[in-house]
Parts: sequence; structure tokens; C-alpha cells
Amino acid sequence: MAPEPFYEDRGTPIALKYVLEAGSERGYEVDLLTFPVGKPLTLPGLRIFRVGTWLPIRVVPIGFSLRKVFLDAFLLPAIFWRTSRVKYACVYALEESAFLALLLRPWHKLFVIYDMQSSLPEQLKMHPVFRGTVFQKWLHFFERWMIRKADRIVCSAGLRKYVQSIVPDANVQEWYFPMEPAPLLADEPERLRAELGIEPGSRVVLYAGNFESYQGV
Repeated sequence: MAPEPFYEDRGTPIALKYVLEAGSERGYEVDLLTFPVGKPLTLPGLRIFRVGTWLPIRVVPIGFSLRKVFLDAFLLPAIFWRTSRVKYACVYALEESAFLALLLRPWHKLFVIYDMQSSLPEQLKMHPVFRGTVFQKWLHFFERWMIRKADRIVCSAGLRKYVQSIVPDANVQEWYFPMEPAPLLADEPERLRAELGIEPGSRVVLYAGNFESYQGV
């Protein structure tokens, strides 16, 4: 379950693409439930089911939006329908979609893996509506509930200690995505430094994010 546009070249969809590629390489058959927005992706064993395809929605912005909440609501009946028809080995649910999968577990006995890309209360803290004490308290409650109920949690690097501070015995593993370096010509680094006006031998700090406020830039 992926509650975001898929596929797009941005954080969570890129990480999910790695997961899908790994599953495909290992011979798994995967049904992906996601939003109606995004480029098609073709992999052996992968089927993509999109909710709300009849809606006139072509863009879903990064971060919280009413549009995203609206589309999230369509995921619940969709996952109920899929798990009623198919006996899945597990449900791999990203971010808030884990809450929906866990709601259905008593009926369908689902093994739920919660992919925790970020802390939802922390991410929504910058939003004027959700930064208040009452909303933050409820968000922390739901986050703790998901961590306790999930059979397995996989989280972004650096979040493991945070998860264990909430639920010490949580079954949690951090993600480290291996990257293969692109082949470079011998003089490519020097040429690029000259092109960008960077002094030879000087340190370079590269930020590869989207400048959203929750990233702390």
C-alpha cells in the first residue's frame, strides 16, 4: 500500500521502487495499491491497482494536503476488497496506510509490515493545524498504536532509536539502500568543479532533498 503518487522521482516512491525491484528479483508476485497519479512501472510479477482513477486529480503535492487525505479514504475499501479476494503472505504498508491495514487485521489475519519513512507527528508538526498540543497527542497515540500492532517495522536510517524509545520491544529494522556509483571518466570530477566554479580540493556538501520545511533546511 502506497499512499502517494507512484511512480514519481521523489523520496518515498524512489524507496518503494527499490523494494518492488527486490521483490521482483526474488520471484515474488506483488499487488501494489496506490493513488491514481504517477507513471506506470513494469516489473515481472508486479500489478498496480489505482484507487479513484475516475477523479479529476492529476497532482498530489508533497506533504500533508486535503487531496491526500481524500485519496487515503479510498484505500480502505480497496484493501478490504483485495484481501477478501486474495490470501496475501503479507501487507507491506507505507506510512499512514499501515493504520488502514492494521484496522483490517482482526478480520483477515494479515501480517502487516509498517514501512515508517518518517515520524508522522514530527512531520505534521510544521502544519498550522496539527502543531497544537491536542492534535500532537492524538498523532503520537496513533503512531504508538501502529508500532505496537505491526508485525514488523522497517524505518528510514536514524529512526530505529526513536521507534524503540516508544516501544522498546518493537520488531524494527532500519533501511539502508545500496547505491551503485555511476561510471565516471577520470577527469569528470575536475571538469564539473570547473563548470560550477568550485575550487579544486575544496569540500562539497550536497543536499538532495525537496526543500520541504519538515526536512529542517
